Amino acid sequence: MKTSTPLSRPMAWFCVVVASLVMLLALFNLIFNTELVWSWLPLFILMPLSLVVGVRSLRALGRANR
Repeated sequence: MKTSTPLSRPMAWFCVVVASLVMLLALFNLIFNTELVWSWLPLFILMPLSLVVGVRSLRALGRANR
């Protein structure tokens, strides 16, 4: 599978940090707000995609610097 061009290093780190924090927030919301599924489910669906994009960009930039 061919990926698109990687994000810049600061943007990739921003995506990784924000996606991790929002997934932590979604987990917290899942624990304390179980009856309101739509308050945490979209976060668990969308944030791993941002996390994957950020990590893949950092890996691609790391390989390019070697």
